[in-house]
Amino acid sequence: MISRNILKATVALFFLCLLIGRNLPFDWLFLYGLGPWDFFAIFLFPFLSYEFIPKKIVICLFVFFLTAILGLLVGYQHGFKIVDLFEILRVFYSFELIVIGILFGKYLNKDSIIYILFISSIIVFLFSYMYPMNPDVLGFVQIWNPNVVGNYITHSFIVILVLSGKLNLRVISLIFILLIASFFTYSKASWIMIFLTFVVTFVNLNRLYKFIVLIILAVLIGYNSEGITAISTLVNAKITASGFEGSAASGSSVGARLGLAYSGFLMFLKSPIFGIGIGNFEVLNDALKSTLGNMYYRDDNANSLFFHYLGTTGLIGLCAVILLIYEYFRLLMVFVKSKTIYILTLIFFIITINFQRELFTTNTMYLLIGILTFKTKRGDEGSDFNSIN
Repeated sequence: MISRNILKATVALFFLCLLIGRNLPFDWLFLYGLGPWDFFAIFLFPFLSYEFIPKKIVICLFVFFLTAILGLLVGYQHGFKIVDLFEILRVFYSFELIVIGILFGKYLNKDSIIYILFISSIIVFLFSYMYPMNPDVLGFVQIWNPNVVGNYITHSFIVILVLSGKLNLRVISLIFILLIASFFTYSKASWIMIFLTFVVTFVNLNRLYKFIVLIILAVLIGYNSEGITAISTLVNAKITASGFEGSAASGSSVGARLGLAYSGFLMFLKSPIFGIGIGNFEVLNDALKSTLGNMYYRDDNANSLFFHYLGTTGLIGLCAVILLIYEYFRLLMVFVKSKTIYILTLIFFIITINFQRELFTTNTMYLLIGILTFKTKRGDEGSDFNSIN
């Protein structure tokens, strides 16, 4: 009994570390974006069985790998960095993460997975808060690496909703805490998710829960009016700084995103089949400066999964990525019986694809593909996700 408990605790700790991934503000801890827990996982590579990976997932990752290699060769004249090769080889690590996820699904039940997702998000948030990108934004802290961390936190609370299957007091409490944490990103994508999650969740609560939420809000507003005013000032400042009608040249963050997306599209036109090379976005974006004009903004990616891979891996590579994400969405939907959770999950994927590319490049999706694959094969959808004895 003791040895089994130790095994479960070890599996849970390993899952926690892999979820945290590279979302910590310590450069010295990571090598090519991999932490010590990732290298331990890579060490396990030859000892794992890969036969249970869904064939559609294998095809998607293989097509992306092949397209990325060909795109790198086609775009070789634009430059080549060793880190680009590592980004392509990461596909093989993704295969391994799926298999490890299958093992996690074997030893961890639903509640364990939910709490590990929650704890990992809190750990990432706390370290990001202690080592902020900006320690004073109108009196507030802006956490380290806000877009990436915000994406991770929102991803976690969406999966918690999916695995919970319904809105109860425990789930609402966990989600509320993560929503507060994601506020400190000051990321438009995170704030949109906060607003929509709150509205959709509130509308679908029963009368008792609605009454409790309204009472809590009334107390917060009544006893912390200065804080509410400060938050209102911060939100208005963010809207002003976003410059919805401005250009990248004028300092508009919205204009910068539009310019980067357009730059990715122009790269696609240069090489529509295989793209310009997975690591060449920054080089080509600079080369397109005169064409982009006021829309030009210097960055190493398009700040959009869709336009980044459209430009760097072409139409085939992008299709492989989108199909992979669609298969992940389908796996999640097997366990969803609530229209509310379905809508929020769909909103998350739409926002993620258009605002960031981290969904494809971090560990979380692949680990969950493995977990959900195992649970689906066991027929656990809609059940209590019990672990194997």
